[in-house]
Amino acid sequence: MKTLTSKSLRLILAALGLSLGLVANNAKAQAPSLYWDINDLTPGAGGATPSGTWEGNNWSIDPAGAWGTGGWVVGDRPVFAAGSDATGSYTILVNANHYIYDMVMRTGTGTVHLVGPGVLGIQDRGCEFFASGTLEINCALAGGGQYVGQTGTVQLYGTNIYSGGSLLNGAVTGFNNNNSFGTGPITPMFVGPTPPGYSTLASSTAAIIELPNNFVINTAMAGITFSNGPAPAVCNGNWDLQQTLYLRENSLSTAAVSFAQTWVEECRELNPHSRATTRKFQKRFLRRDGGPERLQALICSNSPVSWRSPK
Repeated sequence: MKTLTSKSLRLILAALGLSLGLVANNAKAQAPSLYWDINDLTPGAGGATPSGTWEGNNWSIDPAGAWGTGGWVVGDRPVFAAGSDATGSYTILVNANHYIYDMVMRTGTGTVHLVGPGVLGIQDRGCEFFASGTLEINCALAGGGQYVGQTGTVQLYGTNIYSGGSLLNGAVTGFNNNNSFGTGPITPMFVGPTPPGYSTLASSTAAIIELPNNFVINTAMAGITFSNGPAPAVCNGNWDLQQTLYLRENSLSTAAVSFAQTWVEECRELNPHSRATTRKFQKRFLRRDGGPERLQALICSNSPVSWRSPK
């Protein structure tokens, strides 16, 4: 998979106009919402599958979609869609670079496909993604902001270069390339109601994916479920275990996930008679930056998870 250079990052951020002043100004107050609407004054969004172009006059300030439409306003929150008729799957072509504040899919259980050469800039805060169905983001995400997966399924299919990290807060987050999670760390939160709570990372490609991101486990009872496609996912980053990590693989996975920066010190079965074997690992995670090592417990559910020690 192609990795973008720091020069590419600087050029794209410059094109987006993400200056520190703009970021600070937009972060002061919550942005207004613009509702996807391709049929102007007619209520609703324009049918079950209202495909269109982001740069067209396809945005309304009216949640019902009856007040007319206009163009995109930089820094607003895109909501898919106006009214309640957009229940199917549709495609939005993103031709230019845009700056967004959160993203919401609120109607239907289909898939909203965002495609095109445009780059979506997220500000220096948590950029929250909510989906009633699936948000498939094929264009790149850039900027200093943090991806926050809240509800539904969000597929990060662009060659992303955002640097604020990824916060897993309950959504199923799909990935299909080495750069899906940008350059920052991946951090799971506790997702209730019964501990431990798991957020899902789901790969969807036949090619091996090698995630360079570090993982930070700083919330009690926070877990990650890896749901892999036909090829394995490899976690090349370091794991900072400030809390016990709960890790499992989905039973539908066809390939194991491996962890290249892991050194297994002790392994013992807690319940050898359980059908879904649970193992407890006393782990020491190596850090490339020479920082202090952390010693913590790791709970691993289901046997397909594999571990690879560095030589």
